[in-house]
Amino acid sequence: MGTHEDVRNLNLVLPTGNIRFLPFPIDKFRPDVHFVTLQCKLSNPSGTIISPEVVVRAVLDTPFHIQNPDVAVIRGNNAVLRCVVPPELVDYITVTSWVQDGSLNIYPNFQTGKWLLLPSGELHVFSVDESDGRKVWACRTLHKLTNEVMTSEGARIVVKGKKLAAAGSSAYGSHGRMDGSMRSQCSGNAPRNWDLCAQ
Repeated sequence: MGTHEDVRNLNLVLPTGNIRFLPFPIDKFRPDVHFVTLQCKLSNPSGTIISPEVVVRAVLDTPFHIQNPDVAVIRGNNAVLRCVVPPELVDYITVTSWVQDGSLNIYPNFQTGKWLLLPSGELHVFSVDESDGRKVWACRTLHKLTNEVMTSEGARIVVKGKKLAAAGSSAYGSHGRMDGSMRSQCSGNAPRNWDLCAQ
């Protein structure tokens, strides 16, 4: 690991020993300057100490798009909405909130029993019904390096399946065949998040 010196228009080594990395256009990107591991060495008459390694990774400020796909969910189950961030920006973009119908902001500490926003940015919508399918859901993100705030396009929850019967209800029946065998069918309302069918 060599000594780090000034690189014209890219960085400055200050009299204090600090290094200042300057903004640069994309065509001035240099791996030996913007993609390096550095250590600081201090010396005095008593000896020399070396700092832990510091990793420098430049992030190019290029246009990006946040995707927010529709999700299909069976009525009564839970929907999980996700913000899809470009892979190269995953470490620098965080989901700050979800916006319902362009007006209602859902934050991580916003607890109603209907929604839950996880630290990962996923929004869980519990026990979806037709009213959830009529809403438009968008995620709002913050770029931690540039402070750019971006809101995704709206997505919808596509609610599928027939309405479940009342809890605990069931129906059964049997059908005979000429060969003497029997075939039975049953259906019922299982606990939330389960769909059962036996034949």
